[in-house]
Amino acid sequence: MSKLNRLLLALIASNLICSLSYSATPGTPTISWGNSQYSIIEVNHNATAYNKLVKVKDYADVDVSWSLWNGDYGTTAKVLLNDQEVWKGPSKGASGSAKFKVYQGGRYQMQVALCNSDGCSMSAKKEIIVADTDGSHLLPLKTSLLENNKPYEQNSGKVVAGYFVEWGVYGRKFPVDKIPAQNLTHVLYGFIPICGGNGINDSLKQIENSFQALQRSCSGRENFKVSIHDPWAALQMPQKGVTGWDEPYKGNFGQLMSLKQANPHLKILPSIGGWTLSDPFYFMGDKSKRDVFVGSVKEFLQTWKFFDGVDIDWEYPGGYGANTALGHQDDGQTYVLLMQELRAMLDKLEAQTGRKYELTSAISAGKDKIDRVNFGVAQHSLDHIFLMNYDFYGAFDLNNLGHQAALKAPSWRPETNYTTVNGVNALLKQGVKPKKIILGAAMYGRGWSGVHNYVENNPFTGKATKGVAGTWETGVVDYRHIKNSYMSNGWIYNYDVTAEAPYVFNASTGDLISFDDVRSVTAKGRYALDNGLGGLFAWELDADNGDILNSMNASLGNRPSN
Repeated sequence: MSKLNRLLLALIASNLICSLSYSATPGTPTISWGNSQYSIIEVNHNATAYNKLVKVKDYADVDVSWSLWNGDYGTTAKVLLNDQEVWKGPSKGASGSAKFKVYQGGRYQMQVALCNSDGCSMSAKKEIIVADTDGSHLLPLKTSLLENNKPYEQNSGKVVAGYFVEWGVYGRKFPVDKIPAQNLTHVLYGFIPICGGNGINDSLKQIENSFQALQRSCSGRENFKVSIHDPWAALQMPQKGVTGWDEPYKGNFGQLMSLKQANPHLKILPSIGGWTLSDPFYFMGDKSKRDVFVGSVKEFLQTWKFFDGVDIDWEYPGGYGANTALGHQDDGQTYVLLMQELRAMLDKLEAQTGRKYELTSAISAGKDKIDRVNFGVAQHSLDHIFLMNYDFYGAFDLNNLGHQAALKAPSWRPETNYTTVNGVNALLKQGVKPKKIILGAAMYGRGWSGVHNYVENNPFTGKATKGVAGTWETGVVDYRHIKNSYMSNGWIYNYDVTAEAPYVFNASTGDLISFDDVRSVTAKGRYALDNGLGGLFAWELDADNGDILNSMNASLGNRPSN
């Protein structure tokens, strides 16, 4: 090779080296240690008043900072979430920061990129969590079928619903992770209260500290808006899957969000009202009060996005509820208007969100109470009518004993109005579509003690001296308790074939308990199928050992699954 060629090669190599030294991507940034948990809906875990408990926003404010230990810092910095650019700005030195908004919850892989004309250098990925109340940030809640619960597929197209109660996390020790969710289509959350003090929520005074708890929750909140009765149980109590100190949503709500991630088929509805929380409904003949209520339900659903609609449990239009001083002849019309206005609100919300929201209502199965409302009109606003065909008889009446949840009338009292069939027929007579009617199953019994003066060995023909000792309250016994403690040692099981109703009786003590069991629930399921009804629901999930829910599924035609 000539000297000239060697000189040319040396010049080319020198130019290449110089070119490479000036053509390089920036150094690799390092994301600084800092917050990795953000919330769209923010919860104050020290608050009791709803207005201070919740801060509603449409987005989470996310911030990130980074450092560069060596190399060029480039001209432009970018932040990426799951490989999508969410922020861009000038890169000004060996460190930088960014703030941006995230409008959707989830788990994101965040990276910082430093770029120049030659390309970009990417940081290592860091996971951030943007919490939202749809539960999109949560991992699916791991649950197991407990006690006698067997797995079923929801293949029948029928409703299989159950009430879960807010207070079940205390003495009952029944948190959300014990719900046999795969065996349900709907979970009804009991109960969401309506704000109001003396004269508006007087029935609550029957339960120690319940009225005071509601006043704390509703502090600074307008009467007739919905609230959360027990923020600790609903949002602040650490539970399985939502235990972290920085977990934004704990308690029942947090677990329900996670439960839904594991069971996307499940509909979860907040049930507003109930026996001691129905008083405010009686004031809603005033449209201005209805407007406040309906508006707050909309706000509630926009805030707690894991809910799929709303259940209204007004006990009862026309009166004869917990507060016997309340009730008006116009309540039936008020009920219809309320359902129509709720449905109109939900329709608008559907148009905004692209979601489907259900409107349901739990109603008495007593013909006298059904006849006070035009359900033929109300049904057009409702997806399901939960017929509470239980509590027909109980320790609230010591002189008239009977089956508390019978399908049909017994042979010894054929004239009774309080049966499941009579309730269904009263609705059908009003033109209610059968598929909208959901029959109730009782996961508990009602009973009496000291039953005497009965004839023909039929304790229901006698009278009682008091309510039977209950599981949590006098006169009411969980189904699990009945099965474990009241099937021997002097207790005799009987089944009224005519009424399709079981009972246990101890002749030596005069203790009598009427309840639902596998046989009676199977009869209800068969009746529902034979008459084109919409399915079955139960009160309340924590009282069952699995027998009742299994029979609900099996009787409606749901297949066992492996």
